[in-house]
Amino acid sequence: MPAPHHYAASGPCRVREELEVWHDERRQRPIPCRHYLPQGVARTPLILFSHGLGGDRDNGERWLRHWVSHGYRGLALQHAGSDAAVMAGSPMALRRALTAATTPEQSLARLADLGFVLDEVWRRQAVDPAWAGVDLERVGLAGHSYGAVTTQAMAGERRTYGPPVAEPRLRAFLGAAAFAAFSVLWTSMAFLLAGPAYGFSEVTIGLFGLAGVAGALAASAVGHLADRGHGDRATTLGWWLLLLSWGALYFAPLSLVALILGVLALDLAVQGVHVSNQGAIYRIRPEARNRLTAAYMTCYFIGGAAGSLVSAAAYGAAGWSGVCLCGGIVSLAGLAAWLGGSRLHKAVSGA
Repeated sequence: MPAPHHYAASGPCRVREELEVWHDERRQRPIPCRHYLPQGVARTPLILFSHGLGGDRDNGERWLRHWVSHGYRGLALQHAGSDAAVMAGSPMALRRALTAATTPEQSLARLADLGFVLDEVWRRQAVDPAWAGVDLERVGLAGHSYGAVTTQAMAGERRTYGPPVAEPRLRAFLGAAAFAAFSVLWTSMAFLLAGPAYGFSEVTIGLFGLAGVAGALAASAVGHLADRGHGDRATTLGWWLLLLSWGALYFAPLSLVALILGVLALDLAVQGVHVSNQGAIYRIRPEARNRLTAAYMTCYFIGGAAGSLVSAAAYGAAGWSGVCLCGGIVSLAGLAAWLGGSRLHKAVSGA
């Protein structure tokens, strides 16, 4: 019978350490790091470590060296504003510094440090062979004291301060997917209404644009929900409604009521998702609202253009059933991305 494994024992890998200072140019913020590397391991999971209040990148050394000896790669961050520098000064100055170091702004700065480092590791993999062996499918977070709170927030613990830790790339994809579904419907709906099923005139077909009133109502309602902290719920409801709308639209050639209900439901859903996306993205960096809008709307209209292209091809190949199938697939992809992304980054959503 094999002897039990002693988890407290050091692993077989020798550990090498490097000191670095990474720079987040967007925030004009240096991030000192202590890098722990296992020798002789080609592919390694990554563990980020966040220190406690008044700590620095040297904290957690014993834990990190132990993990790295077992084949992990470790990166200990130092968070300016809540690091060892706050411990200097007179007792009264120390009290003020400690209070300032634990504000919501500093807590959010710590989260942004971790986000930047993850993005930087991903970037370095493409240009620096020394980082090519990091397995970004296996990333862990650890921390002590204030660092443990930071870790819990990154892992999805709901916070009472500040906006959630939003992932703009997820919201950009959701916007593109929602507008793609919108374009799938409206690109081919004129073909259906002008065809044998209805034979409507151009004026009558144009009246269906009044469904936009439903979207305006949705925008107002979702805005109120987001203001009360229910943006996540609005997004989830929007995606389910968008998916279900295609069920009603499938019967549109047989029933005008089904068509109208489907159009109204889809427009409500798309506008609801759009408004909740914008609310979540704008809370990331209010001072960069214009740039965030430009990036988000670029993705949004790329999705719309792709939806129009797919819709026309689907109608030509399989008629209205093909359009509904494409719309359902796009909506299901958006719902899956949202549900999966909100579990992975519960902070990633606009709660």
